[in-house]
Amino acid sequence: ALRDSDEQVRTQALYAANSQGINLPSETLLTLARSDSSATVRFLALSGLEGHPEASTAARDALQDPSPFVRSKAGEMLSALEPAPQSPQTSRNQAPTQSQEENAR
Repeated sequence: ALRDSDEQVRTQALYAANSQGINLPSETLLTLARSDSSATVRFLALSGLEGHPEASTAARDALQDPSPFVRSKAGEMLSALEPAPQSPQTSRNQAPTQSQEENAR
């Protein structure tokens, strides 16, 4: 079904697999995420890669996708995979640790 010429068949197969927690082969998902003619299929294939070791690479590649929805999904995945570095401003706004409080006394 994932190689069917009908976009709706590929979409429905990916949607069903993703919603039922069926792990599809990562190589198949990578191929679909990178080169399927349908943005919906690319989006669902990228979503199906979440939790796979290849997710980070696929998401980086998808940042160049022509579809804004696929690019947005790629950005979400990368944000979840790679925590943002903490800026000095952020650390100042955090509650002090016990040792910092003791040093201030």
